Amino acid sequence: MPPIAAPLIPLSMRSSKRVRTQHWSDVSPPGPQPVTTTSGCRRKVTIETLPSEVLLNIFLHCLDVSPQCWPTLVHVCQNWRQIVFTSPLTLHLRLYCKHGTPVLKTLGYWPALPIVVQYGGSPTLDPPSPEDEVNIVAALNESDRVSSISLTITSSLLEKFFFIEETFSNLEDLVLLSQNPIMLALPSAFKWGSRLRHLQLTGIAFLSLSQLLSHSLDLVDLQLHEIPSVGYFSPGDFTSALSGMTRLQSLSLHFLSPASRPIHIDLSPSPGERVVLPALTHLKFRGTSEYLNSFVTSIDAPSLVDIEVRFFNQLVFHLSQLRRFIDRIEIQKLHRRAEIKFSGHAVSITFTQPESHARLTLQISCEHLDWQLSSIAQVCDNLSPLLSSVQDLGIGTTTQQSVAPIYGLSSPLLSGAQNLDIATTQQSIAPIYGMSSPLLSGAQDPGLSTTQQSMAPIYGLSSLLLSGAQDLDVDTTQQSVAPMYGLPSPFLPNVQDLGIGTTQRPSGMDDVDGEQWLELIRAFDGTEDFRVASELTIDILRALRPVSGEHTTVLPALRNLRIPGLVSIHGPLREAVESFATSRRLSGHPVQVYPPSPVLGADKKTPGIPRKRFHCNICDISFTQRQGFNRHNKDKHAPRNMCAFCSDFQWTVGRSYLYSKHLKSKHPGVQAQVSPPEHLS
Repeated sequence: MPPIAAPLIPLSMRSSKRVRTQHWSDVSPPGPQPVTTTSGCRRKVTIETLPSEVLLNIFLHCLDVSPQCWPTLVHVCQNWRQIVFTSPLTLHLRLYCKHGTPVLKTLGYWPALPIVVQYGGSPTLDPPSPEDEVNIVAALNESDRVSSISLTITSSLLEKFFFIEETFSNLEDLVLLSQNPIMLALPSAFKWGSRLRHLQLTGIAFLSLSQLLSHSLDLVDLQLHEIPSVGYFSPGDFTSALSGMTRLQSLSLHFLSPASRPIHIDLSPSPGERVVLPALTHLKFRGTSEYLNSFVTSIDAPSLVDIEVRFFNQLVFHLSQLRRFIDRIEIQKLHRRAEIKFSGHAVSITFTQPESHARLTLQISCEHLDWQLSSIAQVCDNLSPLLSSVQDLGIGTTTQQSVAPIYGLSSPLLSGAQNLDIATTQQSIAPIYGMSSPLLSGAQDPGLSTTQQSMAPIYGLSSLLLSGAQDLDVDTTQQSVAPMYGLPSPFLPNVQDLGIGTTQRPSGMDDVDGEQWLELIRAFDGTEDFRVASELTIDILRALRPVSGEHTTVLPALRNLRIPGLVSIHGPLREAVESFATSRRLSGHPVQVYPPSPVLGADKKTPGIPRKRFHCNICDISFTQRQGFNRHNKDKHAPRNMCAFCSDFQWTVGRSYLYSKHLKSKHPGVQAQVSPPEHLS
């Protein structure tokens, strides 16, 4: 067994009691450090002594980050120059022709490496100048060496393309962008070979799809943006052009506008076999629902993970084939979370899965909220089978526009949701009308919140609005939640935790009668915990009392009634609580009433009200005695101070003696100089 080297022992752990302070002159200067070889000799290691394989690996990592810096490496020394130029494929060497590059001089100076032409190609980059155009043409004339082209096309530059007759046989990436208000057409003589992998055209006209795609079956990324109109080429022609693209991973199709005149798009499934795109994982589309519906009729994309669709503003949405297309994608049928967003220019719904990267986003370009709601309701109605698996729902805004009024969210909108958040910033969600029956059936955690404005009134929420919810909170700041009507019995049968609250008394409460509260609350017949704001308690409890001669108990599963912020029960509130607790006990469905603070002066005989019950809202723990409640607050929630000399000790105000003991035990050198800082909190 080979001997095991003894571990290095730090100076602080050695037996010597005297440790010499290290002077700055003892520190070895920077530079090559001696190492011990297998023969016991000590020698210095420099970068010149590294083998070529190690240097090549270093260069490879360097060029992965900055591929254009290889000329710097070859100017260091002859050895580096030789390593770089003998491995052009491994290092993926390219000649970069861009703004300011003297192309003719560059091509004559360096070896015959592949050429990358970069003059724009993005809205954030400057278009080429007249001087640049000369260099661009010089680079493009080496057509057999050009591997990548990224250009912002101008009319003057496009004219020069007509004189390029050779095919770009080694072209792998082509990005062309036109910012000209008049769409520029790609010359038919401008051709490339079968090695093209990435094709992106923005604002570029072309004669036919065959001109673009007939020789590009190995495309990995295809992006056609700012196509003049939906009628520029038919869905059938586009589907046929994609046939055979088994490597295509990303597809993006953006139209500028609907067709200038009505066109007929066949929505019936084509009789032939579908085009299969097995590698497609990302799909983006902007256009009309009719076009997309017809397009997806004839394709299959079993690996599609990310779908992003933006529709133009239109009256009717045709999505029957889109629904069937999604049904054929296994990963897109498992969405558990839905997010609806309203903004000043569009409304969108996004389906995601917390455990995967799968995403489906449908956006509609329209401005007015009533139009947005009508549109998103249509979309959801078309995709109703997909909504049944949603367990977590969020509704919010991305701008400061108000969300009011909300009309006509149709029945299958978000059936099966388990978590609902409705939020907006600095504006309002009010009023919400006509949310029909199975709107959000199965929701388990709906929360409705708004800041600085109102959520009121909410009308006509029919039978299965949030069926299955387990935790519903309706909270607002500075305004109101009132009133909510038309909630028949199956509204939320599985809700287990229901809360209704405000930060100040809602306006218009005097106009709400008990029957209206009853219509709202009776749907939550699975509720076990009911939290009610104190200012609403009297009206709600009176509404929940059974009518004379009626034997049906509202909220039969209710166990706990919580009234946050209550310090004492007295006057009309006490009468309402006693009456409610008594009626529940007599009906065989007793409840406990829990104020979050001590109930001072509670009568022992008050049915259903624990005498002197002390409850911690933070921990949801109750105490029968004040002493235990105070001790809990001191131990768990009192302000804490931290030791000034370590992070291992904290103490609460009033227990400074513990800090003194800690200092004496852990920091004896400073204990005499430091007094317990009682003033800290």
